[in-house]
Amino acid sequence: MKENEGVSVSIKAVGFDIDGTLYPESLIGIYSIPILLKNPKLLYHYGQARKILRDAAAAGEEFEEGFRTRQAKAVLRSMGRLPEGELVSKTKSRISRKIYGSWDTVFKSVHSHRNVRGAWLELKNMGLKLGILSDFPLGIKPEALQVSDLSDAFCCSEDTGYLKPRIEPFLYLAEKLGCKPAEIMYVGNSYTKDIIGARAAGMKTALITKNRVNARKKYPQADIVFSRYADLPELLTSWLL
Repeated sequence: MKENEGVSVSIKAVGFDIDGTLYPESLIGIYSIPILLKNPKLLYHYGQARKILRDAAAAGEEFEEGFRTRQAKAVLRSMGRLPEGELVSKTKSRISRKIYGSWDTVFKSVHSHRNVRGAWLELKNMGLKLGILSDFPLGIKPEALQVSDLSDAFCCSEDTGYLKPRIEPFLYLAEKLGCKPAEIMYVGNSYTKDIIGARAAGMKTALITKNRVNARKKYPQADIVFSRYADLPELLTSWLL
C-alpha cells in the first residue's frame, strides 16, 4: 500500500495491453505482412478508419451506432465510397474475414517478450488479479502468448464502442476485474493511448519502453517505466511500499 497525493492506494489487479506490450512492437508489422500482401487496399483504409474514429472520440463525439458499423462506414468514406445499406454490411464482413480472421492464422506463432509468463506468475502469487485490454479483437493471442490461463478478464475496446485513450475501455476492464479503477495498474507500450487513457480513467500506469532516458520528464503520467518483464514484479512491489 502506498500514500499517493495523500490518498492510500492498494493495487488489487494489473491490466495489460497486448500488441507491442506482451510481444515486441517490431513484430506487429511483420505479422501484418501476409494480410497486407493479400488485402493492401482494405488494410490501408482500415488503418485510416481507426484514426478517424479515434480522432472523433477524442473530440468528444458520442455515438449511437455500434463500433463495427461506424468502422465499416469510416473505411468506405476513406475509400471515397458512400457508406450506405448493404455495402456497410459487406464491408463489416470483409474486415471480419480478411483482417480479423487472418490474424488468428498469422498470430499462431507469435512470441512474447522474454519472461512475460514468469512475471504474470509472480504477480498472481502476489494475490493480484490479471486482465487483458486490447483495441483489437483478442482472437488466439492470449493462448499463443501463454497467458490465457492466468488472465481473469479478456476485454476488447471495440465492445465499449470506443478505442483507447477514451476512458470507456479502461472502465470496462475494471468492471470485468471487479475492481475500482484506482485499484488497477495498467501496463502498455503507448504513452498516448495506454498511459494517458488509463490515467484519465483513474488507474495507475506502467509503460514498457526501451527508451528510458529522462523517463520521468518524458512520461510524467507513468508511475512505472520498465523495459524487462523480469523487473516488473519487483518494481511494482517497490512502488507500493
